Amino acid sequence: MDAARCNLLNLSKGRKLSAHRMQMVTHDLNVLCALLQKAGITNFFTTFENHGGNLGVMLYFQRGS
Repeated sequence: MDAARCNLLNLSKGRKLSAHRMQMVTHDLNVLCALLQKAGITNFFTTFENHGGNLGVMLYFQRGS
C-alpha cells in the first residue's frame, strides 16, 4: 500500500496521519520452525496476537550458547 493510501486509512480510523503500519506476512510455521532448528535455535517461545481482527503469532527465539 502506498503512503497516500496509508495516510488516508489512518485518518479514516481516527489515527494520527503518520501512524505506523505493521506489516503482516503469511508464513508456513512448520517450514519456519525447521529453519530455526537448522540454524541452531534452542529456545523458542510464541504468543498469540490479535491486531484488530488480524490474528497471528509473535515469535521469540534464541540461539544456543
